Amino acid sequence: MTQSPEKAFDVHDAPDEMTELDRRLTERARRISPKPRWWRRPWMIPLVILVGVFLTYIWGPYIRLDPSTATVNLVRSIPWHYALVVTHIVTASVAMATACLQVWPMIRRRYPAVHRISGRLFVFAGAVPTSIVAIVLMRIRNDRDGGVQPGSSGLYITAALWLVITLVGYRMGRKHRWAEHRRWMTYSFALSLTNIYSRPIAIYVSGIPGANMNLCFELIGWLPFIVHLGIAQWWLDRTSGLPWGGRRRTRRAVPSRS
Repeated sequence: MTQSPEKAFDVHDAPDEMTELDRRLTERARRISPKPRWWRRPWMIPLVILVGVFLTYIWGPYIRLDPSTATVNLVRSIPWHYALVVTHIVTASVAMATACLQVWPMIRRRYPAVHRISGRLFVFAGAVPTSIVAIVLMRIRNDRDGGVQPGSSGLYITAALWLVITLVGYRMGRKHRWAEHRRWMTYSFALSLTNIYSRPIAIYVSGIPGANMNLCFELIGWLPFIVHLGIAQWWLDRTSGLPWGGRRRTRRAVPSRS
């Protein structure tokens, strides 16, 4: 009596077992895949909280639209001075709020229409009018106080840079030159946050007896845009070649069935 030869094992004879193995191996590969470095993570929650706190603080004296509570010395000979200040606050608020939407990776990937609309609001209802109004307000301030005040030169440069950089970034987007659009708009986003801590610092230092306010205003005028653009350039260099989400996509290991 001859013994029948053993049947060679075929992976297709055990689809359930192999499917389970595939699942386990894929899950393991997902767990051990390298996580994105800390500088590539979207720090959206701290950013939104910071912007929200700042806007709440800056709107406090202006929420009732009462010129007597303004935090700047209004020029009585310019009846529209207060309206210009409020306009500056409104457009700056739009810029900062839409900037948060612009740098949110999930919105860029899943909701491109939201990214596009918020981007246009950022440009034409935020950055552009804010920078122009800021230049006008600084001119009024210098004329009121009898000459160029400490820190004004740095603030002029910040406003002019923000205006030009934003328009260049928008133009690059219109031309579908996305890498250049990303670079220029990253600079614009960095400049949109230059005032988020300079004003509270100025108010705090002004309450210190004997503080050198001229030096304080000069530092506030120059350092923020230099530091912020430097950080933006550092981030661009660190994330060069990455998708807009800031994460390097890794391919999952899939076991072969050969």
